[in-house]
Amino acid sequence: MNELRFETGESAWKRLCTIGGVAILILFVYSIITMVALIVLGGQPSIAEEAFTLLQNNRIVGLVWLDVLTVIVYMPLNYLLFAGIYVALRRTNGAYTALATTLAFVGVTLVLATPSVFFHGLPE
Repeated sequence: MNELRFETGESAWKRLCTIGGVAILILFVYSIITMVALIVLGGQPSIAEEAFTLLQNNRIVGLVWLDVLTVIVYMPLNYLLFAGIYVALRRTNGAYTALATTLAFVGVTLVLATPSVFFHGLPE
């Protein structure tokens, strides 16, 4: 009976590790797409006036250049990534792994909680 519970618990850990692996693949593809976009379309606006003009002319392109996808997609996926890393390394040194994962979660949370243009509204 105890072996059955242990296997179920291990399969849950393995599932979380798999989810972390999928998250890193999504993050990798996102990074490649971002690099190609920057090379092909050019970098971000260098001054605020260019950014506002871009937002007025084409709001979607302006938001992409202001890294809205980083806030919406990239940063939240880091939670899954670090959870998967924790699962993979928890048996090596549980205390340090738990500390590192906690610090990573705090860091991602602070980045997401930092005020940005997306949360204060765009100029009309």
